[in-house]
Amino acid sequence: MISHRARKLQDVSAVIRAAREDRDLSQSELAERLAFSRDYMIDLEGAKPTVYMTRLFRTLHELGITMTLEYEDHSGQDVPTVSGQPNHVGTDELVEEHRDDIA
Repeated sequence: MISHRARKLQDVSAVIRAAREDRDLSQSELAERLAFSRDYMIDLEGAKPTVYMTRLFRTLHELGITMTLEYEDHSGQDVPTVSGQPNHVGTDELVEEHRDDIA
């Protein structure tokens, strides 16, 4: 199980993208499974801010609430570690890895 602490929309977007890629799904394939448009998936993975998401993260921050996202690793690759904790990937690493895609 891979665990990510999400502090901002970019963190959630990076986890969604990593989990999708780990399952070898294209944005189109995932969008079709979910009955979403591919454009929505592009916006979601690109961390395009919406009023709902902006307000959600502002509320979480104001109340000191933290969010952890977890997903099963299907890649078979070594999982990076943060602070020596196995199976924990920092969202900063995911965001950095996909920075060009999020911008």
